[in-house]
Amino acid sequence: GLYLPSLISPETEFISGYKFNVSTSSQDYSASSISKLPVDAVFTISQDWFNQQDLTTKLKDYSFTPKPSHLYAWYKVAKKYLSSDVMNSFTDYSKLILAGSISEMLT
Repeated sequence: GLYLPSLISPETEFISGYKFNVSTSSQDYSASSISKLPVDAVFTISQDWFNQQDLTTKLKDYSFTPKPSHLYAWYKVAKKYLSSDVMNSFTDYSKLILAGSISEMLT
């Protein structure tokens, strides 16, 4: 995986998300690096890339720490690509599930 020093995180977020189009890259990225993607890049994640990066596992990783303002985008991507059984695993995906609206959590 790719590990980035926290001092360059804001710049790396911009560069990786836009310049290098990380959300379509075949390189394996760490949960920490993926969590730094800008919202625009999160919404471009495809089912293939989601599976290739094993996001089912990485979204539960302790190092997956997106900005609070990015959690809703990650919630929408997780809801789109994870089965309802997995999304109903509150313990594993609590930070994402809590980012959704109450009506979305109930469906």
